[in-house]
Amino acid sequence: MKLSPMTKIAVLIVLVLSGVFTIFGAAGIAVWEFSNSDTFCAVVCHNVHPEQPFAHQASQHANVSCVECHMGRLSTFEIMATKISHSTHLWGMIRGYERPLSSPSMPTAIESCLGCHSQQSHQSDSIQVRKHYATDEKNTETTVRLIMKTAGEYARLEGGKGIHWHTNTGNQVRFIATDEKEQKIPWVEVTRPGGEIVVYTDITQPLSEDIIAESKKDLMECVDCHNRAGHHF
Repeated sequence: MKLSPMTKIAVLIVLVLSGVFTIFGAAGIAVWEFSNSDTFCAVVCHNVHPEQPFAHQASQHANVSCVECHMGRLSTFEIMATKISHSTHLWGMIRGYERPLSSPSMPTAIESCLGCHSQQSHQSDSIQVRKHYATDEKNTETTVRLIMKTAGEYARLEGGKGIHWHTNTGNQVRFIATDEKEQKIPWVEVTRPGGEIVVYTDITQPLSEDIIAESKKDLMECVDCHNRAGHHF
């Protein structure tokens, strides 16, 4: 069948547009993948921390990409929305800023840590050896050996609780921190599986009832203890 000149032009336009969209689509995918790479995160965006990529590669999470922790294991559209919210950091990156020592935009443990780590998977005790050296002339060595009971509470129904008892769904720990780095914690609330609530307070610097009621109460998560999990030094 012979095509008319107009039909030929229409087919040509469709082919050209298809080629253009294919090229732009492939380029967009390549740019998107690069923006999620460790190279982009550590070199293009956060080159104020040149030591972090090396620390990351020396950690147990060397095969875990930056975005899996700092954004979470989310769908593509959720990560797009998260990246838009992080655009507030662009101006600081352009004009320069001090080396950040914390990551206030970290997602919750449910969105990041618990995507890989089961709450009940760590059931074996481990022995940790720590050496300390005094400031005397001989730098006297002191060795401390600790048995870490790393299991959760339900894995130790007999013989005590494990160190991760607070990560179980039946236990909840909330705390109030009075400083930005969350080093001063004068108030802790523990909710037991049966609903019993126990509150611990710092008797040397007690908080008033009004301050407790008004203060933000953070839910204890993995990164409150393991806050250098991906960048061990």
